[in-house]
Amino acid sequence: METPFINLHTHVKASQPGIVNIVNIEWDQTVPETGFYSVGIHPWALDPHDLDPKTALAVLREKAQNSAVVAIGETGIDKCHPTSLLQQTALFEQHVSLSEQVGKPLIIHAVRSYGEVLSVHKKHRPDQAWIIHGFNGNTETADQLTRDGILLSIGKDLLHAETKIHKSLKYISLENIFFETDVSDSTIVEIYETAASLLGFSIDGLKERIFANFARCFKN
Repeated sequence: METPFINLHTHVKASQPGIVNIVNIEWDQTVPETGFYSVGIHPWALDPHDLDPKTALAVLREKAQNSAVVAIGETGIDKCHPTSLLQQTALFEQHVSLSEQVGKPLIIHAVRSYGEVLSVHKKHRPDQAWIIHGFNGNTETADQLTRDGILLSIGKDLLHAETKIHKSLKYISLENIFFETDVSDSTIVEIYETAASLLGFSIDGLKERIFANFARCFKN
């Protein structure tokens, strides 16, 4: 059987031959009966007029038990969002606890908040994998995160030669990497092709390495 492409974070629900899509859905959406999903409360949802965190977390805990849900998130800390850092961190830590309780990896949205994410990681010392989605950092930032056991999912920014991740990818261990499309029009195949070219890998060789990461992190 041919090794599939792993698309760690996407919003496209359609199934695609040869691709394992982990589709992100919000806490208040219905989990479909087939496919693979991540479910969480995005930090942008933390508006007191739109969200009751206690109610949302209760619904999220129930949906996290669904076998089609393979990861918790996306969740995290976004310092460009007006909601207070204290509120965002409290909600993030609730997701951390849930991830550990159900034994499923955590997909993280982090904007100008890697220091805060690392602090929470050191505080909780999680057993489950933590994966920063949409990573576009330099080598130093990648080293800082991966040294503490946090993995990186890389998306459309890789396709552009001027981006930080395009320049730093070859310095990041493949054991710490996933790829994703998120909401972009780029395909996961295009992202793998660019990564394989930058790393000097065949497509099949790269698929095998990323699938090994998937098997290691997504035990359930």
